Amino acid sequence: MKQKYFATALLTLSLALFAQGKSKEETATSQQKTKNQSSEKSKPSNKAELEVTNLHDFMEDYTKPAMKYFKKSGDKSYLTRILNEVPALAIEEEKADWQKIVDESLANDMPENSCKSCHDLYKKSYKKSYRKREIKVPISLVGLDQEIRKKK
Repeated sequence: MKQKYFATALLTLSLALFAQGKSKEETATSQQKTKNQSSEKSKPSNKAELEVTNLHDFMEDYTKPAMKYFKKSGDKSYLTRILNEVPALAIEEEKADWQKIVDESLANDMPENSCKSCHDLYKKSYKKSYRKREIKVPISLVGLDQEIRKKK
């Protein structure tokens, strides 16, 4: 949605500048300023502005694209970064179990196994109580979803 807004804003700005008869250099400078301002607004400036989502959307927006990228490219760096943060998203009494699943999968150099192991153990309880549980995206992952999508 941000990309649509940005593209619309650039088109509107370009048309307005063209109508005013400004040079291409002035147009390019104005577009760059708009782009810089847009990217500055999209970055959280402090923890209070971090992205809040639910666990289901986090898995769809972060884990799923990282898994697709891993399967396509063989690069497990994104998936590993995300999996290292996933146990912190569990409820307190299950954090240790989630950590064990992630640690075993990463130790065996098979990060994709953590997804299957977790799905096998928690699918029913996930659908019942986790799916819509609100979480804060860990600061180390903010923006990583967009970075992965650009790599595709």
